Amino acid sequence: MPIELRPVVESDVRDFITWRYEPPYDGYSITGNEAELVEYFLSGKVGCHALLENSELIGFCTFGSDAQVPGGDYFQNRLDIGLGIRPALTGQGNGRDFVAAVIEFALQQELPLRVTIAGINERAIKVWEANGFRQTQNFEAESEVMGTRRFGVYERD
Repeated sequence: MPIELRPVVESDVRDFITWRYEPPYDGYSITGNEAELVEYFLSGKVGCHALLENSELIGFCTFGSDAQVPGGDYFQNRLDIGLGIRPALTGQGNGRDFVAAVIEFALQQELPLRVTIAGINERAIKVWEANGFRQTQNFEAESEVMGTRRFGVYERD
């Protein structure tokens, strides 16, 4: 079945903020005040979308500054992408399809694409590179983000 993207609704956000990842990916688990998180992800400035397969929530993505990490060089005008996949679906070889669906959707914005990936996330690096992204920078974040300070920025024109 094809993967569909649509703007998130409250039930999507309430679902994905409960997702918990095993080490070394536990830094991707979203924590904080539930009401504030729901409001944040529903706000238009985050550009949060649900990834659905057979009408079931399998992931979510954000577009814009939410997908940036303080300390990176984001001077060039590109569309930044953030992606979260239901933990039970990670590491099963489906990442390329998930990323391809997000890329197809993002290309409608007619901007070059960019993704920032934690240096510890070798699976994500391989998947994004397999979808045509190339690393353009490495940097140390200003503070620990997602369990690390080391990040790479990957771009695709």
